[in-house]
Amino acid sequence: MLTFLPLEQIDEMDKWEGSQLNEAKEILAYELTKLVHGEEEAAKAKESSRAVLPGKCRRHAHRDADR
Repeated sequence: MLTFLPLEQIDEMDKWEGSQLNEAKEILAYELTKLVHGEEEAAKAKESSRAVLPGKCRRHAHRDADR
């Protein structure tokens, strides 16, 4: 997996089901985009996807403030 997320977090996300899978995809997409294009572009891409796909799970929105 191409990410620097802690293995514990990846192991936890591996157990997610249902709508949590979409959240895992969002987290991993952000992390990969950040690695390739930088944090600013990753944030822009995340906001763009949320504008196009409203109502996405934001259970971990507090994590966004750290990024």
